[in-house]
Amino acid sequence: PFAQLHPTGLISAGDANTQLTWMDAQVNGRPVTPRHGYAVEINALWYNAIKFYLQLVDMAAKVPGASTLYRNNDSSIKSEIVPKLKQLVAVLPKNFFDKFWDPKYGYLADVVNDQGADFSLRPNQIFALSLPFSILEDYKKSSEMRSIIKHVKDFLITPFGIRTLSPKDPRYCRHYQGGVSDRDGGYHQGTVWPWPIAHFIEAYIKVASTHEVATAYLEKYFEPLFIEHIKAYGLGQIAEIFDGDHPHQPNGCIAQAWSVGEVIRGYELIKKNKEVALASVKKTNNKKTGDKNKKVDNKKETKKVLPIKSLVKSPKKTQSRSKKKKESNKKINATKSRGRSK
Repeated sequence: PFAQLHPTGLISAGDANTQLTWMDAQVNGRPVTPRHGYAVEINALWYNAIKFYLQLVDMAAKVPGASTLYRNNDSSIKSEIVPKLKQLVAVLPKNFFDKFWDPKYGYLADVVNDQGADFSLRPNQIFALSLPFSILEDYKKSSEMRSIIKHVKDFLITPFGIRTLSPKDPRYCRHYQGGVSDRDGGYHQGTVWPWPIAHFIEAYIKVASTHEVATAYLEKYFEPLFIEHIKAYGLGQIAEIFDGDHPHQPNGCIAQAWSVGEVIRGYELIKKNKEVALASVKKTNNKKTGDKNKKVDNKKETKKVLPIKSLVKSPKKTQSRSKKKKESNKKINATKSRGRSK
């Protein structure tokens, strides 16, 4: 079969002659980037799709009339489909991690097939972090997620999008140029694509130490794409691709729909994250100000109370002084009396 679901819950597809996923360029009838077998982003998307489906089923079951997806008389969904999918999502994170991760590299394999694991450093692994139901996040692999982001950031990220292959790779294509075969040969071999940028932004925000740190980096780094590029190539648009090397000359069509859509989404993600960061800073400052004011108020109250306490005489001390005074007066009177009798 073209695609196969394995007992591990993972999906494999195609053969050496098929051009799979979005990296679908062909030269002389052969895929330039063969990705048959277990493709990393396909399995991340598969896991996300199952989790989303189960969420919809749960919502439909709780809200009357919300959907016909899950009705009491639909025994096939209740007794067969849902239990099977729950079994899959229970085992998928571990099986995914075991299939694609190798600590020697510090990032995920791009594809695994009968020829082994291909650890060409490409951007597709970002989907394992960025999706709403992140398969790595659910498996509690935070340190591995940070390692992946570091490799992608260090070798693939540019101010205009993400390289499709690391510059360290001998197959890396610096510039998108030449005839049809040359251009197709470099289409996914280092050429920068803007559309995956939103997924990188989502993933980066997840692993950043704080919202402030994420905002500061993302907002400044992608400013050339958000602000400058839309005035330079297709007015108000985002190009399809850019050269892998600086100055990242734009190329391909002048207005690519998924470039535009995902860049807008990425911009909105940064904007939202900035609002969260500002709210967090404001909350922290308000707390500090409140604590400071509380200390000042306490000091004022202390200053007011101390003088009052000092004026209040202890009854025992007052009685003691009065008694001593009376005894002293008696002695004085007794002395005067003796003086008269003499």
